[in-house]
Amino acid sequence: MILDSGAPCSGASSRNGGMIGGGHRLSISQLESQNSPEIALQLIRESYLDSLEFAVGLMKDEKIDCDYSETGRFRAFWHRAGFDKAERELERIKKRLAVEAEMLPRSRQRDEVGTDLYAGGIVYFWHGGLNPAKWSFGIGDAALRAGALAQGHTRVETVRPARTGFVAETSRGRVKAGNVLIATNGYTTPTFSDLTRRTIPVPSFIVATERPGTNRVKDLFPNGRMIVETRERHCYYRPSTDGTRIVFGGRAALSQVPEAFARREMRGLLSQVFPE
Repeated sequence: MILDSGAPCSGASSRNGGMIGGGHRLSISQLESQNSPEIALQLIRESYLDSLEFAVGLMKDEKIDCDYSETGRFRAFWHRAGFDKAERELERIKKRLAVEAEMLPRSRQRDEVGTDLYAGGIVYFWHGGLNPAKWSFGIGDAALRAGALAQGHTRVETVRPARTGFVAETSRGRVKAGNVLIATNGYTTPTFSDLTRRTIPVPSFIVATERPGTNRVKDLFPNGRMIVETRERHCYYRPSTDGTRIVFGGRAALSQVPEAFARREMRGLLSQVFPE
C-alpha cells in the first residue's frame, strides 16, 4: 500500500524540468579515490548507462506515453576551468565506457543554445526530455495495474515497530505493514527527525513563457537539447515538448519565497540567458 499526504504522483516528480539521462555531474576522480577500481567502474556504468536504459525500458514495457524524445543534453560551463576539468574527466570515462558525449568550445556554443553566456559545454547525445507529469502518473498507473493500492490525502503521523512488522498511524486511521519504506525526499517532515537531519530540501522554481513561436524557440534551441548549467543558481531550461514555449527552471532562492519574488527572479535569470 502507498500512503501519500497529497494526491499520489502530484509531487515534485511531476513538476520538474522533465530531463532524463545520467552521470553528467558525477566525478570519476572522486569515485575512484573512494572505491576500488571495480566498484568505481560499476557505479560509473550504473550512472551513465544503466539508469537511463532502465527508465526507457520501463516506458516501453509499461507503455507509458510521456512524450519522451532522445533530444540530448547540453551542459554549459560557467567558468573555463570547469570546461577544462570536464574535458579531462570525459577522456577518462571514454576509456572505460562507450559514452556518447562531445566537448563543445565557446566558439561553437551557439550550435546548441542561442546565448553567449557560457564558456562552452559538453553534449550528452543519449539524454532526453519528457513530460514529467505524464511520466509520474504513468508509473503510478503501472503500479496500480500491478496490484498496488494507493491512498492519497492520508498523512503518516508516526511509524512504530510492532510485534510483527510495523504500525503506521495516519490522519485517517491505522495501517499495519510487514515493511515500511519512507520515500518522502524533500517533503520529509520533522516527524521523521532521523531523516530530516540527513535530507536537505533545495527549492527549485520553474516558469514557462508564453508562445513566442516555434521558429523563435528553434533559433534558441537549434537541436532541441535539454540545457543545464554549472553555476550555483543551477538554471536548467528547454523547449516545451510541443516546441512552442521555453520552460525555464532554477534557484530563485534557497528557501520558500513568495510567488511574486520567485517570478521576478526567474524572469531576470531567463532574460540574462536570452536577452532578446
